[in-house]
Amino acid sequence: PVLYHLDSGELQDVNVPKSGHGCASYALTEQSVFYRGGSVTQFNFDTHEFSRWERLRPDCWLSTIPAQGMVLSPEAGGGCSCGNWLETSMVMAPLSRAPVTIGTIRNRKPDYKSETYGNYTQAYHPNEFTDSLLVSVKVKPGVDGKVFYSTDGTEPSDKSTPYTEPIKLICTTNLKVAVYDTKNGKERRFERSCTFKRLRPAPLIKTKRAVKDGKLAVELLKTSRTGQVYYTLDGSEPTQNSIRGNQIFIRAKTLVNACTVWEEDGKVYKSKVVTKEVDMPELIQGVDRTCTPGINYQYYEGKWDKLPDFEQLIPCGSGLANGFDVEKKKRDEGFGLLNKGSVYVPADGVYTFYTASDDGSAVYLHQQLVADNDGTHAAREKSADVPLKKGCHPLEVKYYQGGGAHAFSVSIEGPGMAKQALSDEMLFH
Repeated sequence: PVLYHLDSGELQDVNVPKSGHGCASYALTEQSVFYRGGSVTQFNFDTHEFSRWERLRPDCWLSTIPAQGMVLSPEAGGGCSCGNWLETSMVMAPLSRAPVTIGTIRNRKPDYKSETYGNYTQAYHPNEFTDSLLVSVKVKPGVDGKVFYSTDGTEPSDKSTPYTEPIKLICTTNLKVAVYDTKNGKERRFERSCTFKRLRPAPLIKTKRAVKDGKLAVELLKTSRTGQVYYTLDGSEPTQNSIRGNQIFIRAKTLVNACTVWEEDGKVYKSKVVTKEVDMPELIQGVDRTCTPGINYQYYEGKWDKLPDFEQLIPCGSGLANGFDVEKKKRDEGFGLLNKGSVYVPADGVYTFYTASDDGSAVYLHQQLVADNDGTHAAREKSADVPLKKGCHPLEVKYYQGGGAHAFSVSIEGPGMAKQALSDEMLFH
């Protein structure tokens, strides 16, 4: 299923949980839509959040019914052959009947529970934030009244601050809202409250891939837009009086302690301290040989439930390939490939080798297993980091297909190199 904005008809960029067996019907209230997304599923229009109650199953047809201000989802899994349902009905009541909602305004897709800083993503609860947050107050149609609010924990009244625009929060706040209107000559008052918590996230210690002049760069990534990162290298706890910076260089094993510090309104706030022992990798020397583009392959046929010892088998075919694929196969099941050659890496540093396959595969460098994805399984990916010196390194990649669907690919990531398929530009024999 997908979501459309009913006023504009615009398709919303929201990841909607799939409906169970495609037979779900939908029940709507002012605030939420309920349906069978495998289990009982709710989408909240105010928060743009999905909630699911696993192993509680509504019926395929109209069964989740809003009535008298509540929502009833009767149990409908008792006769299901899969037998893992809890056979429990649910009744949901609104948190408040006040015709006012408190929501957040974020520069993000509504189905994400995160904020991204550079290459780092900070997860959060919908009512949590890292630096500042805009909060909106909406009065539901049919209520023509004035809105007042407080942010200091006191009960709002018609003497409190009137709401005229989104409220900017920069600290943990218990926001209380009151709406006053008149109906049939009588004044009515409605109240809602919500607590928003400001997080003080710690930095992220991340080692770079490149090794230059015998030094390894270590990044201290700030995970909020404000604050400064302080660190120590002597095992002591960092404070605002420690060294400030976002990158260091090491030549040997080093214990890095880091935290983020905020100085606001004359007060000092500090995140928790993160610690990481960073070791200088010992780079593997390449081989001195003349290399010709392409990689050798041998093709085999047989039935296996794990990678065989191809060296003990007689190949059904062989040749030279420009990359890793299964196009050399002569049938759809019961075949294997053994690829041998060298991989050329253009700079000293740490490289990640990935192998994705259905069924088993493995990557060897210098005759040592580095990425093990063996066994009969659906498509999945395994990886390993390897410190290498610039040059050619002996490479061996094995793959077998048992039955059913098949897939096979090998990728690399390294200094100044985004993850990419290991192609003919880096493969030699």
